[in-house]
Amino acid sequence: MLPQRAIEERVQKGLEEDERWKIIVRKNNWLCPYCGKIGARELRMDEAIEAKLAQHFQKSCERWQDFVAE
Repeated sequence: MLPQRAIEERVQKGLEEDERWKIIVRKNNWLCPYCGKIGARELRMDEAIEAKLAQHFQKSCERWQDFVAE
């Protein structure tokens, strides 16, 4: 598995460059492009989105495999 910082850097790049990463639903919930579930719940503007999304990938995303798409 990739280290936390490497995941956060890839997340940041995805948010900047990939349209699939830009799906934000009601109440600032982010929709995971890998599993389709809400990846980061109740985000606040003072929270680092990269860290929240990295945690989702590492702990609860059933389809994420180090950024390799199926």
